[in-house]
Amino acid sequence: TLRCPGSGLRSPVKKARRLAIRWEEGQSSDRIKWKFLEHKGPLFAPEYEPLPEHVKFYYDGKPFKLSLEAEEVATFFGKMLDHEYTDKEVFRSNFFGDWREEMTP
Repeated sequence: TLRCPGSGLRSPVKKARRLAIRWEEGQSSDRIKWKFLEHKGPLFAPEYEPLPEHVKFYYDGKPFKLSLEAEEVATFFGKMLDHEYTDKEVFRSNFFGDWREEMTP
């Protein structure tokens, strides 16, 4: 295999050729790539596991008990903080609008 000098990485041209060959694999003479599609059903996320009792949500400096559903949504947002979506105003606006609905009894 070719490598870019000094980088230890494979040549981008070689990588592009490998990808092109991979997409050409399995084509029949009539240019149909697949004859069937097999679906194994939906994949559901595991049940939410509540945070331990000593983990608190604070609002205005005071501990606030969230419903299980609201806690799950808040935990989702917390896990997304490292993702670029949370920097987008539309995502934040949509998220907090939905979360408000979840927090309102």
